[in-house]
Amino acid sequence: MKLAIIFSGAVITAVISQLFFKKGVDGFSMHGFSLDSLWMLFRYIISNNFLIFGIFFYVISFIFWLMVLSKTKISYAYPITSINFVLVLVMAHYFLNERLGAVQYLGIFFIIFGVTILARG
Repeated sequence: MKLAIIFSGAVITAVISQLFFKKGVDGFSMHGFSLDSLWMLFRYIISNNFLIFGIFFYVISFIFWLMVLSKTKISYAYPITSINFVLVLVMAHYFLNERLGAVQYLGIFFIIFGVTILARG
């Protein structure tokens, strides 16, 4: 497989996992940090389909990421994963109805600018 396809798979599955994680924890609140609250969180995770799908896509992303690392330098690959931030913002806007303001658009511009510079190096 070409590196770009593998890398795209890693990015896309990572973004999908974050959207599922957010959808899965909407309405869940953890009060304090204790063994009881961790057990409650664990039970919530295994009973919530959004979180289960999120974990599934996160594992797939991890596998793609290992494939990327086996084919290129981490100093090249890791900075490019910043595109995840852009895609999460855009997808959150469209799928979770989150509002994007001027600061987010400015951040998107700088991330894309930086990734473009790094990808040429």
